[in-house]
Amino acid sequence: MGNKSLIVAKYEFLKTVKRKGFLFAALLLPLLIMLPLMFTMHYLPSLIPESATEKIGFVDYTGFLEPEQNFIQYRDSEAAKQALIDGNISSFFVVLKDYFNTSRITIYSKDGSFFSSAPTKTLKDFLMKNILRYGNVSGEIAEKIKNPMAAEKVTIDEQGNIKEKKSGAGGFLLPYALAMLLILGIMTSSGYLMQGIVEEKESRTGELLLSSISADQLLKGKILGYGSVGLLQIGIWILVGLIMIFNSPLAGLFVGIEISWVFALAILYFILGYFLFAVSIACALHLSPRQQEKHNKLQ
Repeated sequence: MGNKSLIVAKYEFLKTVKRKGFLFAALLLPLLIMLPLMFTMHYLPSLIPESATEKIGFVDYTGFLEPEQNFIQYRDSEAAKQALIDGNISSFFVVLKDYFNTSRITIYSKDGSFFSSAPTKTLKDFLMKNILRYGNVSGEIAEKIKNPMAAEKVTIDEQGNIKEKKSGAGGFLLPYALAMLLILGIMTSSGYLMQGIVEEKESRTGELLLSSISADQLLKGKILGYGSVGLLQIGIWILVGLIMIFNSPLAGLFVGIEISWVFALAILYFILGYFLFAVSIACALHLSPRQQEKHNKLQ
């Protein structure tokens, strides 16, 4: 690549990174995306009511359920419904006489929102406990049925050696996050290239440049310059994301994940994808007429 192409690349790179649009996309955009996520992860648990203090009513037409501290028994559905309306309980459920044949119960609550609905897991634990007691199952066996295993996952390599434990959730989410990052980086970099070519055609500066530089050198310089902008933007996104993630409850998801050849391959995919989009956009825009030429044809 000639020296003139590098000069063009440097000029386009510096011109783009000084724009307000680039600063917004590189710095403010990841903050606008990550801050609500961090806020939700931090404060959402405090908004969800604790099941330990939640009062749940029940109407049992089979006679096998026993009331507990957080489970209040009512004689019929009308009494339970009135307690729900008065706010004495958060919800209640009805167990019909054919429960042991159908396993169906009906849950009542004031509305169907996420926070006001009855905790299904708590109801399952309560029903399982009473079923085991009703079946005269010993406490030790009942506990084993409720918690049948305490599994530990072990991964081995090709030589049969045990690998160190890695975070499954982080390892699962990382490829998807990386793919989205590459797509956004390729599209934004190609967008910068398209914007630069359009501005150049409208101002006719490209025609002046072609008097001192070849079209091939000009195109190479533009593609290299805007590609460098895209790599810089992705680097800033990754840096901002890592800083925010590792200072939040999400940090535990990525413990033990090692940086491997996948990241080098991702950079290669970015370069190839960007060149595909960039060359296609550049060729299409250079062949298309300017807006003023279209206006003159219409007249």
